[in-house]
Amino acid sequence: MPKQVDHEAQRKELARRAFPAFANKGYAALGVRELAEELGLSKSAFYHYFPSKAALYAAVCEDVIASDVASLRAFLSRSRRREAPLVTFFRWVASNEEHLLRELRLLVDAERHPEALDRQQGATHAYVEALASLLNLEPSAALRAFDVANGMLFRRLVDGGRIDYVEAGRWLAEVLSSTPPGR
Repeated sequence: MPKQVDHEAQRKELARRAFPAFANKGYAALGVRELAEELGLSKSAFYHYFPSKAALYAAVCEDVIASDVASLRAFLSRSRRREAPLVTFFRWVASNEEHLLRELRLLVDAERHPEALDRQQGATHAYVEALASLLNLEPSAALRAFDVANGMLFRRLVDGGRIDYVEAGRWLAEVLSSTPPGR
């Protein structure tokens, strides 16, 4: 009897396993043949699960967001500090810096490719929505937190200096608490 495969579960697993290949080599440097090899698939098996490299990249983006959100949710629930959730978010950024830098490298690389850029814009929106929910922030404040965190990660990426994410979180929490709603 043929082995039954849960197609959707297999797609998710392949997306999870594809992140290191994309992060290490970049979106542009990988073709479908190389991606299939990285995943231990034939090229035809790759196309059974994903119609294109861009579709796999979209699945990778979804998986990365789900993984980051789960990690942040767990970090927030374990935190015993009496501080604003926004500050705890920046503690999470600091503790996940290397992983987040790998994500950022991939996003910067893929940004030059229209088929990948479309996927990233949806991923950014989903990430900000999750932050708003987890941190109990207005969407505009969650977007600011996302932008500040990514700006700091980008600075860390290009100049390699030490970044005090927690201090930035405190500063942003103070700024947002003194900013009238809607501004």
